Amino acid sequence: MKTNYFLSLLLTLSTSLTFAQWAVNSSPVAGYYYVDDIHFIDNNIGFMGGITALIGGNGKISKTTNGGSSWTDVFSVAGKTVNDFYFVNSNLGFAVGAGGLIAKTTDGGNNWTSQTFINPNTSTPEAFMSVYFVDQNIGYIAGGYYEMMVLKTTDGGANWTPLTMPSYFQRLKSVFFTDANTGYVAGGDDTGGGIGKVYKTVDGGATWDSLVTGIYNNYFNTIVFTDANNGVIGCDVNGLLIKTSDAGQNWTQVTNPAGTSSVQELSFVNANLGYACILTGKIIKTTDGGSNWTLDANVNPNMSALYSISVPTTSYGASAGLFGYYAELTGSTGIDMMVGNNDELSVYPNPTTNVLNINVMDEIEKIIIYDITGKVQHVKLISTDKIDVSNLTEGIYTMQIVLKDKLLHTRFIKN
Repeated sequence: MKTNYFLSLLLTLSTSLTFAQWAVNSSPVAGYYYVDDIHFIDNNIGFMGGITALIGGNGKISKTTNGGSSWTDVFSVAGKTVNDFYFVNSNLGFAVGAGGLIAKTTDGGNNWTSQTFINPNTSTPEAFMSVYFVDQNIGYIAGGYYEMMVLKTTDGGANWTPLTMPSYFQRLKSVFFTDANTGYVAGGDDTGGGIGKVYKTVDGGATWDSLVTGIYNNYFNTIVFTDANNGVIGCDVNGLLIKTSDAGQNWTQVTNPAGTSSVQELSFVNANLGYACILTGKIIKTTDGGSNWTLDANVNPNMSALYSISVPTTSYGASAGLFGYYAELTGSTGIDMMVGNNDELSVYPNPTTNVLNINVMDEIEKIIIYDITGKVQHVKLISTDKIDVSNLTEGIYTMQIVLKDKLLHTRFIKN
């Protein structure tokens, strides 16, 4: 009778249960006190950067090649936090952080070389918060602790030159370029940097003009442009979001459905689809380039703080914060899942007690199991087409099959 009950329930749920998009990974990446930046190149290859302890910790970088199923530490540096990544292509990438840290990889993040930049005006290392490259040679770094600072390289990061910035003291948080000449930096710091400001260059950083946003007594954490005209800024105070549609000449405040907590980072998949992580563990989503936002997830109290978000495609993303925990976005964005077997996928026996066989035409890159609440469940992979589910409790589970160019979903019953 128990099997018949589960089968009946499965048929009922097949038309009423929707796929949970965001779920907290129950196995945090070991060693982190907090993750300051998470960056995925695609659905499989991603990086974490942060620090191992609040006081006396070391900066480190971890890499995954299987969409977060496992992580490997690839870089460590004493006493410096890793704050931001930028990858020009699958091999060439950069990371920046506190203590003047500038790191570079040319082999897809397996190995990193680093340098310490000393502020020539203060003879001290600066804190760098953001890095952006317009091509493999020209790149920019924004930050500053003792003074507002933007660096530029024209030789792929071998040498960095401080640019002449406005005299107003500003701790910059974010840099973004829309083409080789046009770029923006934004920042502010309530511990001493003054109110938030945005600066724009149209000559590759030779000169910078201050933009009028109409937002005062706030601090800007993140700036992203989806094209030459449309951009969004996430603010630190009161959870404000502001948008421009004319390359920064005018800015309009838009509603943040997550409330008044700090908007930490923005990530856009394309010109319309974008996400933002909120400090208090919420994730918001836009489908119209930032004009309107909806609440997409609330991972608090499982994750008490989110600092960074990266959504490389419509089918995968991640947001990270304290202690190496991170939330994962998997599956189609807003489309109900395909339920049950079809011509492309079958699983058997269903119901099962120990082993579940998977029959699919294409090569499987990843398998993710969710319980009925949307929580990720870890099972043992026996082979590319068999998994051991004996550790699962009795119930109904959702299985996501990640293939090279598509996602398939089905459900199974564990007896």
